[in-house]
Amino acid sequence: MDNPENLEIRKVTVPAQLGPGACEIAVSAAGRLSEPFSLVLAARTPVLLKIDVEGFEVNVLRGMERPVPFLSFEVNLPEFRSEGLQCIAKLGSLAENGKFNYAVDCQRGLLLDDWLELRDFTNVFNGCRERAIEVFWKTGATGGESRQK
Repeated sequence: MDNPENLEIRKVTVPAQLGPGACEIAVSAAGRLSEPFSLVLAARTPVLLKIDVEGFEVNVLRGMERPVPFLSFEVNLPEFRSEGLQCIAKLGSLAENGKFNYAVDCQRGLLLDDWLELRDFTNVFNGCRERAIEVFWKTGATGGESRQK
């Protein structure tokens, strides 16, 4: 585990329209969860997980062992396109039924009319010319499912 002096506790609250609840996680200065992801999610699976660790999203997702119903993360383009693709691939490996969408700003909402499967979204992502996007992933998971390979 990371040195406790280097940890930041972040409280994540689930929006009321998605259901009640909140959870607290410890994040290191390097953007890594202080405990394996499975321990963070052991007591209760969040409905929505927003990852915002300024370029360390891949590190966080590497520890993710099971899907959550909704997840989002930001990608600054083109600088972090490769890392964004790694995140998308990792999420795709967690749930065959996972679908993707993205937004550029809150006012415009989601840009795609339909949520896309991994391969189709990867093509859209590779074509993005915006400076930063928020990637959204949904699975409908309840916390027990995982993709079997």
